[in-house]
Amino acid sequence: MINVSDLLKILEKIPLWKQLKELPAKIEDFERRLSALEKNLETDDSVKKCPKCGSKYFVLTDTKPNLHLGIVGVQDRQYTCEKCSYSEVESG
Repeated sequence: MINVSDLLKILEKIPLWKQLKELPAKIEDFERRLSALEKNLETDDSVKKCPKCGSKYFVLTDTKPNLHLGIVGVQDRQYTCEKCSYSEVESG
């Protein structure tokens, strides 16, 4: 009959097992880094705010040449709020 220590020795030889053992520490690190990024986002005044709900999750979702002025380099940029789904297009 196989005991736990023998089973662990066998598992240590499997590359996937080593990766699985590292996952909890990696997840904890990602959660810590995400929390710091979210905190920075809330305090950064240069971030574009949603005109409808005021959230700072108003992100660029599409860019394409302007229908009339695209030939001279004008782009239409579509922004969408990840909180309330409001969307608007800016030209420039």
